Amino acid sequence: MAAAVKTESPHIVRLEGVCGGEPVIDGLRVTVRHVVTLHQRGDAILDIMGRLAVDLRGRGYDVVRTEEVGKDTAPDEEQLAFAAAEKRAVLTWSNLSSSAGLIS
Repeated sequence: MAAAVKTESPHIVRLEGVCGGEPVIDGLRVTVRHVVTLHQRGDAILDIMGRLAVDLRGRGYDVVRTEEVGKDTAPDEEQLAFAAAEKRAVLTWSNLSSSAGLIS
């Protein structure tokens, strides 16, 4: 498999042969374009995050959204500590930086 080409975001990569080389969320076959399109058509960020969480669970990932575990207002460091302690992936959204990420 080709090496991941990092982008400006630590959670977005390009992989030759994956989704036509478009930027994807690292570790997933979800394109940035798809998420942006959902947002542009009016889908709420939390709805998009919910769909991503369901999709990831369907692929066998043990993932929770920060809202599901009461960590949505917690600082990044606390969310990371929670993910590490629970040994699970945490899907999070930061309104301050307008970015989404997966902490695992």
